[in-house]
Amino acid sequence: IEGIREPVISKQTYAILYEMLGFRHFYRYYVDVDYDWGKLMLLDDKFNEVQPIIEKDLDNFIEFLRQLQ
Repeated sequence: IEGIREPVISKQTYAILYEMLGFRHFYRYYVDVDYDWGKLMLLDDKFNEVQPIIEKDLDNFIEFLRQLQ
């Protein structure tokens, strides 16, 4: 909630996760299609990219919550 509390995830994290969500939507409806291994490798790269960013985002949010006590 902008102006009320800190965001849980950053805009950068959101953008990467949103991109990954598109793949989930594709996979859900087209499981019988031959895979594009290049796209799967890109998805793996995105996952590895976003993992440490999410950890940092969550640490920042936890710190924000601790300051509210």
